[in-house]
Amino acid sequence: EENKGYSTAIKNFDPKSLIGNWYKTDGLNPNYDLFDCQSNTFEFASTAPGKEANDELDMGIFFRVVRPDEAGGGFWENSLTEHMVVDAANPEVPNPLGRTMHTEGKMYGLKFNENWYIIGESDGKGDIPAFKLVAYKGHTLQGNYEGSFVYAKERILPEAAVPA
Repeated sequence: EENKGYSTAIKNFDPKSLIGNWYKTDGLNPNYDLFDCQSNTFEFASTAPGKEANDELDMGIFFRVVRPDEAGGGFWENSLTEHMVVDAANPEVPNPLGRTMHTEGKMYGLKFNENWYIIGESDGKGDIPAFKLVAYKGHTLQGNYEGSFVYAKERILPEAAVPA
């Protein structure tokens, strides 16, 4: 259900912890969550005067999709940017869904909006490598969708992160 959040979302999420390069290593929804060699890069968005520097992120997305042999084989490569508003960085703004971040935009001509929830993470200090467990819910004119995935700093989620 698009308008229902996750009670397990991290309450004090620090958006600085996402800055840099991440790989999607595991995913739930095969339509959205795991493309070959998908990587995301996060950086703070330039902000308007009077706005906090840590409440908006730009996410660079790179992924590729296998091209059928009949179409010449290989891959279709895609690169795009999404703008994320970090709700967790604005505790004074009402957030009844408890979402960590949200985004909206247009991809391949289809308008979408998504609510993201960081429901698990490691900062990489100690024995557990850095990772983020993300769940999301979204909507397009084709209907609602949801999924989840794991971000890691390596292309394959390190074994030490699995029990976490």
